Amino acid sequence: PEIPESERYSLKTTSFAIAAYFRTITTHEAPFQKWLKGDNYAMTEQQKRGAGMFFGKAGCVRCHNSPSLNSFNFFALGVYDLYQNKVGEVFRTGPTDNRVNGRGGFTKKPEDLYKFKVPQLYNLKPVGFYFHGASKLTLREVVEYFNNAVPENPLVPVTQIAAFFTPLHLTPQEVDD
Repeated sequence: PEIPESERYSLKTTSFAIAAYFRTITTHEAPFQKWLKGDNYAMTEQQKRGAGMFFGKAGCVRCHNSPSLNSFNFFALGVYDLYQNKVGEVFRTGPTDNRVNGRGGFTKKPEDLYKFKVPQLYNLKPVGFYFHGASKLTLREVVEYFNNAVPENPLVPVTQIAAFFTPLHLTPQEVDD
């Protein structure tokens, strides 16, 4: 209310609103954070095994390696784009939309084509979809995709797929964890 009405809808006030929103997103109350701080009861035994898989055999930490479990790296994983599934209808996108080219759509460099930024993993539970194209609707689907390591999008050249995208050989119990 302190901002004059004529100035309320500007880039400056938009940046204030976004910054205020981001300050509401906290990770320090996540069970994993509590566990790291020494609360041995913050996570279930299965969650602890899952953390072991994340940092061990599954190798998730190769990409999700910052304090917020993201990175500033970009990778191609060969997942479907928005227009290739029902979610795409909502976003009105298609094969000519520059966003399907990932980072390459902005840099115009061939080596950046189909590569997308590694997202942070905190506060994703209520989102309801995963990957840039929303091709996975559950965390289980994500883990199975990485476990099988078979690119689903035939439009992404194999030469662009991240070198680490290889079968994980997780057992059914490890996938559950």
